[in-house]
Amino acid sequence: MKKGNEENEPPSTPKKLDDFELSSSRFQASPSPTIKSKPQTPQLPAVPQALFITLSKSSEASVGTASTSLGRSIHNLKTDRLPSRQLSVTVSARTILFVIGVVAFSFYGFFYSSAILQPFGQQQQQEQQEQSSNGKVRFRMQRSLEQEKQRRQILHQIEESAHNMVPCLFDTNAVCRFDYIGKFLEDNPPIPNTVHRLLRSVPSYRRIPHDKANDRDYQAQHLTNDPKDPQVLDATNATLNEYNPTILPLYKTVISNGTETLVSNLDEKLLDELTGRYHPSFSDAQADEVKYLAITRSTNHYPRCIGFQKHVDKGYFWVNYPGLVLLDENLLPIDGADVLIDLEKFYFTDRNTRVFQDFTLYAARTTKSNLNKDQLFLITNGMFVVPIDIRRVPLETRAGDHPEWTTKITTPNVGPEYVYGAGLQIKLTRSRGVVPHKVFLRMNPSARIVKGKNVHFFESLSGKDYVEVWPYNEHSVQEVDFFIDNFTTFSHYAWTIKGEVSKPDEDNRPSFVSEAKFIPMKNPVNRGTGCCADLTLADGRQVKVGVAHSVLKEGIYLHRFYAFVPKYPFKIVKLSGLFCLGHMLETDGDVQNHWLSKKEGSFDKRHTEMGGPTYDCPDITFASGITNLIGHGNDYIIISYGVDDCYSRSIIVHKKKIELLMFQSKPNATDVLYQ
Repeated sequence: MKKGNEENEPPSTPKKLDDFELSSSRFQASPSPTIKSKPQTPQLPAVPQALFITLSKSSEASVGTASTSLGRSIHNLKTDRLPSRQLSVTVSARTILFVIGVVAFSFYGFFYSSAILQPFGQQQQQEQQEQSSNGKVRFRMQRSLEQEKQRRQILHQIEESAHNMVPCLFDTNAVCRFDYIGKFLEDNPPIPNTVHRLLRSVPSYRRIPHDKANDRDYQAQHLTNDPKDPQVLDATNATLNEYNPTILPLYKTVISNGTETLVSNLDEKLLDELTGRYHPSFSDAQADEVKYLAITRSTNHYPRCIGFQKHVDKGYFWVNYPGLVLLDENLLPIDGADVLIDLEKFYFTDRNTRVFQDFTLYAARTTKSNLNKDQLFLITNGMFVVPIDIRRVPLETRAGDHPEWTTKITTPNVGPEYVYGAGLQIKLTRSRGVVPHKVFLRMNPSARIVKGKNVHFFESLSGKDYVEVWPYNEHSVQEVDFFIDNFTTFSHYAWTIKGEVSKPDEDNRPSFVSEAKFIPMKNPVNRGTGCCADLTLADGRQVKVGVAHSVLKEGIYLHRFYAFVPKYPFKIVKLSGLFCLGHMLETDGDVQNHWLSKKEGSFDKRHTEMGGPTYDCPDITFASGITNLIGHGNDYIIISYGVDDCYSRSIIVHKKKIELLMFQSKPNATDVLYQ
């Protein structure tokens, strides 16, 4: 990798966009943007606004009336007989004053419309063109003055709640409790925090029934059941749970002149295949309902759910499947739009490899002539990067009735023998006879990757893709080149990971004091977890925010935020102190649909002991995903995580809270990571 500033890029690379926020002109303009709501009249500053509104609503009538009055006045001066000299003088004076007023008003209106309104209109038109050039415009909504007022009130409420819930942020002598930070983060979301429903495509006999939620013997029996034939997906009745989710937004939110626009930087064909818009069986309304694509780990490895702190038997047969599901704007599953894939069976002969465990998704550009992201990649354990095609199909349609599906992956669709569910169609590149560990883009274990796990992919402001190897101390990244003409078989191409780059952190002090300095940690202490969300700070700086984790000697997980500049050399600008994320709550969305909601004690405070004190924290939380929430003023972030290797939960966090946690700094902040 070339070291130095990214401004020294070859001409074929995207234009440098150091000062442009999130969206960039590199996204391809759509030829005919679909706008779901009629654009509103642009608003001007307070004083001219009233005049502009008057002119825009009644300009033709006003001009017509003024012209008629002026014409009649002149006609009267020329032809009307006046009964007396006095009347003649009075009428003439009034008429002259009226004419002068009309002329002055007309001149002012002409000047204002030419000098002010026309440039404003040109500016707005230019901004709309810039917005449409950032991707496919699907939705546009005018933000009302009342909404802006509510937004300011929310910011004020966050400041107040911070002083009430986490006063340690403002007291240099106070220590922040891990659980208080977590409660502050998830407090007062715009949509309910969610306990994600188990995939409905999985047959019921591979789920723990709600009425068995407290039957520990039943759960243990179905946890360890080995299949009679490992090569058959449905040969075992081992029950499955899902956790450690990652959510991929299909749109981003652009705010301009009081207008909130949802724009996708995905290739239009890819977006329409994911939402189902390409298929005549799905209406535009049904396609518009899809806002996110999520992936999760579905497995029979969940001993903590049934009260076992350690593995029941480390030799028992594990199964790990990636589960895919489309979500709506409230993070709820779209009916008939989820599948589970037996990836190990698809690629390996030995089923008990445990190669694939946790899963994430990443969208990237693979075609240099296409300025939008045209390919999805499935990333598992941070070591394997697999190109994957996904499209929504109607459940009632036979496989042969689907329209032709032409993609860079030339192999056939994944067959039903590898899949639970029929609402999503899948393509994966496959090459028989190739050594399995060489059939993917595989990270080199010598690149300081701990067991090949916990790495993240992100896009820089220049449009290049990078993999983050270590989150901080030091921040280590490697450039990844995803460009390729087609995916035939894995033996026909190879990707290379360029040289590692490690940069000293700009500020390696935690932003608040936590009890972590009293608690021993496992090495390495700075482990990656989830990345990345975009955040614009109060001073206008743009950063990417990730979540890292540390593990206590007792196996308890704690998290922290880190922020870095989204351009080379990706300096870390700030770290938060440590905190824990919370259990499921009865107020969570979809929580009653999970069998664990019927388990005794699920909503009670399950305290975790760390260094003596007890905290309202699960033993294990793994923040596998952090991304921007679509809409809602672009003010919120989704943090998705697994709880106790049992279930998936997502919380909605205002960006202001994360900024407060990281940048409400105290000079004496420290913890065990920096002693």
